[in-house]
Amino acid sequence: MARQLAFPAGYHAYLEQTFSPATRRLAPAIRALSDHYVGKTGAVHLPAVLWTEAYAAYYGPVNALKLSAIADELRLRLPGWPSQKRLRVLDIGAGPGSATLGIALALPDFGLDALWLDNNPSWNESPLIEPLIKSGHLTVRRQPGDFQSVQPPAGLFDIVVMANTLVELEGPVSGLAARFGQWISQTLAPDGVAVIVEPALKAPTRNLHELRSHLLRPSSGFSWRIAGPCPHEKACPMLETDRDWCHETRDWLQPAYHHQIDQLAGLRKDALRYSWLALTHIVAAVLPEPAGRVVSEIRREKGRTRFVTCGTDGRLSEWQALERVIRTTPELAETMKTLERGHLVKLPGLDGGRLSPGNSFGRLPST
Repeated sequence: MARQLAFPAGYHAYLEQTFSPATRRLAPAIRALSDHYVGKTGAVHLPAVLWTEAYAAYYGPVNALKLSAIADELRLRLPGWPSQKRLRVLDIGAGPGSATLGIALALPDFGLDALWLDNNPSWNESPLIEPLIKSGHLTVRRQPGDFQSVQPPAGLFDIVVMANTLVELEGPVSGLAARFGQWISQTLAPDGVAVIVEPALKAPTRNLHELRSHLLRPSSGFSWRIAGPCPHEKACPMLETDRDWCHETRDWLQPAYHHQIDQLAGLRKDALRYSWLALTHIVAAVLPEPAGRVVSEIRREKGRTRFVTCGTDGRLSEWQALERVIRTTPELAETMKTLERGHLVKLPGLDGGRLSPGNSFGRLPST
């Protein structure tokens, strides 16, 4: 069964205690931020303190759980990672520390020493990470600057993360890829992992696909391995047309205060949606052949269920399971009931078609 993303009980209680008293005050600001992010309005004119508090309360936990899910999968796909108990983290465009928080929550037995790079001084006091700092689980240094204006910091890091940054950058993807490649070449430890996370929107996600293509080209001068989400290192099939993009959808246990904000602001965060890319020099565990990742919505129609996978051969394939087959095949019925966009699956082949009783279709562990 698919695991619902959720915060550890103690941290969940901390979020409720911290933000529940402020939901009515923050809801209008959060609605303004949401309208801005989805393109309904232009610049957001809010006091800096209110802006950062509203963002931390609503978007901070959401973005943290995305990174937690990614870190969980990386631990499965990269044998022996992480290799030491205290990890150095470079968080590019850190904001309130959502990405750092997500990594820390996914790796509770590992200490983190984080360097946050961000131009906004209002993030200097982030309520999201207070309990982790008090416990000694996390230390944070802050450095002003952004991805395009400063040189990579000195030192090597076990995790380099850049979240919700491409969506804000301008310029050709080739230039951004060269810049990012330079950064991680200079800052990533030999057994480290670099992770990029973006909103599940068409434009930034397709930019992420293009960045992947540039970084994997032999002419780029880099030699990265793909740790996720792709089940292959071939050309991205999403770029063969101008209409496709690959992202994940995950169910989550929404905190009560967060749901109350949704109700007050007229929003709905019923699931977590995001796109991502992880690069490393570590050799990932080999997926069983044939296998793939679900890269479409699960279309549950009258009489059948349909979905598309991106396979280990680098091709997109459409699958369908007839309702009468699902009803009479308990294993298939359980898989189809919990299947979500972004799940890794073992396939009966790579050409697509109808799933039938006795074939080898099923979920592969990812989180």
